[in-house]
Amino acid sequence: MENKPQSPPVPRRYLVDGRYRTEAEVMELFGGGRRDLGSVSEKTRKAVEILKGHAGRLLDIGCHSGWLVHYLSETRQDIDPFGIDYFEDYIGIAHLLYPEIRERFEVMNVYDMDFPDSSFDVVTNIDLIEHLTSPLRALREIHRVLKERGTLITSTPNQINFATIKTNILLEYYNRAMFRLKKPTRLGYDVFFENEEWNRHIYSWTPHTLNTLLREAGFHYRYHTITGGGLLARLVPGLARELIIVSEKGPGPEPE
Repeated sequence: MENKPQSPPVPRRYLVDGRYRTEAEVMELFGGGRRDLGSVSEKTRKAVEILKGHAGRLLDIGCHSGWLVHYLSETRQDIDPFGIDYFEDYIGIAHLLYPEIRERFEVMNVYDMDFPDSSFDVVTNIDLIEHLTSPLRALREIHRVLKERGTLITSTPNQINFATIKTNILLEYYNRAMFRLKKPTRLGYDVFFENEEWNRHIYSWTPHTLNTLLREAGFHYRYHTITGGGLLARLVPGLARELIIVSEKGPGPEPE
């Protein structure tokens, strides 16, 4: 019986920002994985700065392309980093960009992590919590895998920022006018790419509401920063774009 010629393997494509991309496109998009600290987002740089005071086993949840895990593995001998993401394409991208540390990346769901209790000294989640359908459940699972007095670094867009306030004011002026004219009003969605199930914002947080959520999950507040958004945000820092709260597992002093 004559053997049929085998078809060449189909090259893998990765879904990024709503579009499937080839390996070459992914390498170009992420700078071959060799971006320096100055080329990443301000919130990621802030997380790196915060981590200067910490050491031990670190878990980056929602690790995306894996940059933070790679950077820490290259620059911090006192940190043992590991990254998870439930989106398989991003773990595939991390493996593509950083094959020398591919064992540090794994597909995993934040609601049910395959780690023993008290496995990590530090957990980071950079712009993750606003995407989650059950943020309290996720934080309780993070609480489980974090060691007692371990540190959690959480970043998310600050709900009360200049851009959001401007958008809401202009939209409601428009809707008021449409209502008076008996025409349809409108309201948008925070969905960025319809074909990426995770890529939308379900919740938004102020510093106080996020701190309340963290407290409900068993963390206590240590400090926070609000950053990003240009000159106006520097003049009125409470209205900056990005919120980062550093909290600790375990009971702490009651807020004043």
